[in-house]
Amino acid sequence: MVKIRVPVFAYPRKNLENPCPCEDRPVELTYKISQIFWQVAEGDSVEKDEPIVELESEKKTLELLAPASGRLQYSVEDGAQVEVNTVLGTIH
Repeated sequence: MVKIRVPVFAYPRKNLENPCPCEDRPVELTYKISQIFWQVAEGDSVEKDEPIVELESEKKTLELLAPASGRLQYSVEDGAQVEVNTVLGTIH
């Protein structure tokens, strides 16, 4: 089992239509995350490095990748407000 947490550092979601050099630099998440949005349904299988959840903050939208392959289980529901280091879910 691998826990998925809100990281201290994350990369902004890539905008393919309007790329920005800042997308290649990690952002420090010292502020509260406004909302999370799951990109994969609970119970679905995911592959390592697959985008699984978006984190919206006041300043950026960030994307988290699966840290491992397996089946996804939520600990926090879609639309929840969370803080850094919160466990969002697990991969079994």
